[in-house]
Amino acid sequence: PTDHWRTYCYVVGLASLCTMPLMYWLQESPAFLAMNGDAEGCAKALENIARINGKEPPVRVASQQTAQNSQEAMERRQSSFGRARSMTDVAMTLQSAWSSWVLYLIILLCLLDSARSFMVTGSSYLWKDLFMMVDGQLMSPAWLNVIASVAPIVGLIISVQLLWVGVRRLAFISAAVCAVAFVALTSSSVRLAAGSLLLCIVAVKSTYGPLGTCASLIKAESFPTELRASGYGIVSVAAKITGMLASTLVESL
Repeated sequence: PTDHWRTYCYVVGLASLCTMPLMYWLQESPAFLAMNGDAEGCAKALENIARINGKEPPVRVASQQTAQNSQEAMERRQSSFGRARSMTDVAMTLQSAWSSWVLYLIILLCLLDSARSFMVTGSSYLWKDLFMMVDGQLMSPAWLNVIASVAPIVGLIISVQLLWVGVRRLAFISAAVCAVAFVALTSSSVRLAAGSLLLCIVAVKSTYGPLGTCASLIKAESFPTELRASGYGIVSVAAKITGMLASTLVESL
């Protein structure tokens, strides 16, 4: 045994550290800035969004009255937080927030994102074994794996061109492509031929990016502002748990 895995961990950790300075170029949400009374920061954020999208920036109305209104809004928001500290207000807030439809939405999104995470994690462990089963005369299993690793990027490029169909329809199309490819892989003739195996695996891996992006957008859009962070976190935790189960099942089977 060697310590090459330690070098791998160092490289991955260094790459993560290199991303930290990039946080400097990220900006806060305009809604967050506006609700906290930062009218100037909100205007700048909207101008940056317009510039990125190639649109004309919104007309800025910078006046003392605007700043005063923003300050008053922030003071009202802070005072409302102070009043909500009573047990009665907290109980009423929880009762109205966690209503039946919110719980139904959380369960539905947990099933959706958990299924996606289970598929992605489980299949990622499966591909290397399938490549090893193929006759390596045409191409080695290592090169097959390298070619297939480009598929997620290709899938994202293709999905950008299909944004006009909508997020939910794009997720449905990606799931359908993934399901058809998995059904084809159940055939031994498809699995044992390098060309057909690579085609099916590329088809599945090309849906990784679109499905993940669509799931994130659906989670962010489905919850109201007051519950978005909590609901998003609950659904994401459920997806992570099923992802761990998928890798465990693949190794045991």
